[in-house]
Amino acid sequence: MKKISIILGCIIFNFIGFSQSVAELTKKGDDLYEKGNYQEAIDFYSKAIKLEPKNSDLYLSRGNAIYFTEDYNKAMFDYIKAGELDPKNEHIYINKGNTLTFLKQYKEALENYDKALEIDPKNVNAIFNKADTKFTMEDYNGAIEDCSKTIKLNPLFESAFFLRARSKAIIDDNEGALQDYNKCIELNPKGSDFYLNRGLLKANLNNYKNALEDYNIAIKLDPKIDFYYYYRANAKAELNDTKGALVDYKKSIEINPNYFDSYIGIGDTKNQQKDYKGGLEAFEKAMSIDPNETAFLGRGISYSMLEINDKAIADFNKVLSLNAENSIAYYQRGMAYLSTNKTKNGCDDLKKAADLGHENAKTDLKEYCK
Repeated sequence: MKKISIILGCIIFNFIGFSQSVAELTKKGDDLYEKGNYQEAIDFYSKAIKLEPKNSDLYLSRGNAIYFTEDYNKAMFDYIKAGELDPKNEHIYINKGNTLTFLKQYKEALENYDKALEIDPKNVNAIFNKADTKFTMEDYNGAIEDCSKTIKLNPLFESAFFLRARSKAIIDDNEGALQDYNKCIELNPKGSDFYLNRGLLKANLNNYKNALEDYNIAIKLDPKIDFYYYYRANAKAELNDTKGALVDYKKSIEINPNYFDSYIGIGDTKNQQKDYKGGLEAFEKAMSIDPNETAFLGRGISYSMLEINDKAIADFNKVLSLNAENSIAYYQRGMAYLSTNKTKNGCDDLKKAADLGHENAKTDLKEYCK
């Protein structure tokens, strides 16, 4: 989940009412906050609170600093105190909503955004953050509705177009998603993530050539993001540019040596090139990062193609212990059994794979298990 923007406390001092020491302490806290020195800022806000314990803005500012240390429960204490002192400050409710979202208390987060909107019905931050929370809750239609409200109030709010596009893509409103991604790019032509996500949408529609064009722009704008190369590699693989795919998978690993998915991509591509030893090596590396279902399946296929059937069967057994509905594992294990003359076992697996919808299993079942 992306980080939700947080509204900062706006502390305006009437120096007749506040002591100079409170103003100085707060100024130091604000300066440190702006520099990202949150713990030091907290210390200065705390000193100021000791002198002015009923100043709601100080609690709000300290809560904001604590929020960015990711101690969300502690931040909530300050927001609650600020709200008790100033129940008409909509920013407090927005920040409480943001914090509750990170604490996965989504219903309570939405309630706080609504309280903010009772005070200021046109607060675009409250409306947009409601949308973001609904997206996290997988209420994509609700997210679209609130993004649309945000855009109506602020037609230049690119994050609202972006979130609405992502929501539309998930509910298969592909044309609407494309229009919103286009608008994001119109508003911010240097937003690499806009091109990436538009590319992903095109790839999901099997338009890999145009997806590749978007990935190229995203990488040109931001060449140090590992998964940009991963997705471009996938598009190249789909276009049968296996050499280009391998270059991009390796580039993503150069940026992030533990990029599991790129090792899987290399393994699949090597197998496609019939370099089964190279595929096996890549899957072994993936296994060292995360020995999961995908890695066992890929390694099993490499073993099978190398006719190391005992190890292949062992890997397919492991896959099926993790996911008893994996039709590919049944099919591959069945073929491995047939290769070792274990006809009954092989045919049983092919039948199971066919029952799970594996098309090749249906054909091979007729050929090998008459």
